Amino acid sequence: MRGTLLAVAAGLAVAVLVAMPAGAVLSSDIYVTGKVLNRVAGKNLSTVRIAWDYKCIGEDGGNYEWTLKVVRTQPEPERTTTLVSGEGERGSRTVLLTPGRYLPKADPYFCETERGQGYDKPEIGSPFVVPDYCGWTVSSVRGVVQHEQGTTVKAARAGSSVASGDAIVTPRGGQAVLRAVAGDGTATLAGASELRVDGKQCPAKRGWKLVLGNGGLIAAVPKGAAAKASFAIRTQNATVSGGSGARWKVEYAKGKTKVRVIAGVVRIAGKTLKPGQTATV
Repeated sequence: MRGTLLAVAAGLAVAVLVAMPAGAVLSSDIYVTGKVLNRVAGKNLSTVRIAWDYKCIGEDGGNYEWTLKVVRTQPEPERTTTLVSGEGERGSRTVLLTPGRYLPKADPYFCETERGQGYDKPEIGSPFVVPDYCGWTVSSVRGVVQHEQGTTVKAARAGSSVASGDAIVTPRGGQAVLRAVAGDGTATLAGASELRVDGKQCPAKRGWKLVLGNGGLIAAVPKGAAAKASFAIRTQNATVSGGSGARWKVEYAKGKTKVRVIAGVVRIAGKTLKPGQTATV
């Protein structure tokens, strides 16, 4: 069939442009889409449905031959994955994808209408985003807050995505409020503080772990959060964890970690703390 369609594309290249009805134009409709269905339990992956509903030069019916692909455009480097090849006019396929920005497409793509017109250009779909469930989003900032991504440093703004391994640094008198993409935590970073997202915690045990390099923060876990998940703040000499409904303040300076519980139950160095209680390690 490919030979036939290639012949159509080559032999009727002019026909596609001049044999169409007067005033007709090639369709710019989106025929390939991606939809995130759900998170894979315990992993930083999503189940995504890639669907296609082709038309050939704007017309239903006809003959088709295509190869469906998804291109991860962000984060770099760009990566292309071939999903399936076929001849059907419409259908769908589910795949597991890592976090990032994707572009679905049919490439190569060939079609021939029932009237004998042919088309052989790639069909570019609608871009979609697979969430980073281990990541965080900046809700608000005060002062010039830095967002460190590897060796790149830029200003953090409301709406900035903070991925695994990224760091947020606040100036003296500044502040940054972050929310977990998974909806299971918030962190309010005080001035003159540094916070880094630990990506190993999330896919392995669910929940999250934030690394406080210096300064202070208030962490909170909403009521109803997964009972078996781990939510923790780690400093250079201690790990402070809380569960559903917990809210606690952590400060780290000069090799000491100070904790004050605001709500719920918090654990540090084998001790269980309740609201109003404090500890220094």
